[in-house]
Amino acid sequence: MKVWQILLVIVVIITVIILVPALLSANPGLKAGIGVGLAENFLDSGKDDLALSMCDWVLEDSPDNRDALSIKVKVLTRAGNIEDALVLQRQIVYENPSGASPEDWNSLAVLSMKSGNTSEAVDSYSILEKYYDRNYNANPDETGILYRQGVVLIKLQRYDEAIDCFDRMTKLEPESTDAWIGLGDAYLFKSMYEQGQLVDLYADLGKDPSARVEKYTTTSFESNRKAVEAYNKAVEIDPLIYPLVAAKIMGSYQKTVESYQDILENL
Repeated sequence: MKVWQILLVIVVIITVIILVPALLSANPGLKAGIGVGLAENFLDSGKDDLALSMCDWVLEDSPDNRDALSIKVKVLTRAGNIEDALVLQRQIVYENPSGASPEDWNSLAVLSMKSGNTSEAVDSYSILEKYYDRNYNANPDETGILYRQGVVLIKLQRYDEAIDCFDRMTKLEPESTDAWIGLGDAYLFKSMYEQGQLVDLYADLGKDPSARVEKYTTTSFESNRKAVEAYNKAVEIDPLIYPLVAAKIMGSYQKTVESYQDILENL
């Protein structure tokens, strides 16, 4: 390299060192854009420490930057730091609830559940369900909204409403495996919930439970049967999903065995 080329490189480096920090300091939006872009790239490539550094760099001047906060939440969650992630997710959602996206509320619900804050998780899922309900009423042919609403309703243990969502979805898109698997999941969770009621019923044998036992066992088996039917329909459409469906069914049978073992142990 010639001497003049070396001098040119030195001048460029000095210019960058002097001017870029001043430029970024005078333009927080530019700094945020660069920082968030780099943080996203680092997050996607698994360089969490660098992603976290970029987020903190942005948040120095823009402490309410939602993109930087969201990326930081993902980094902290992946590292298992649930409590700190939850604090930041609350900041994202509660400081501007009208600007919170469905993904923001879902993240809050998931983190709340992981931290043991069931009440906050239920509240977040309830807000999500209302959001999907409003949007479905505005777009009655939007099956994606129905699917997401059904998933949230399952989490809220509102199984009959979830069944209705997925049932409507199967009518709109009868060849959708997501619709049939969602319907199967709703019936499956309803079945397991009913089995749980049966266990609770047997826990207190001071009363004659015979009529109620018949009710719970009948409804539980009926829900399980409908779950299997829905799963079978999904497999007919796409045989490649059989392993997934088989795992769900086997898991439910294992749960059933455990439920009745609990009943026998408490007789």
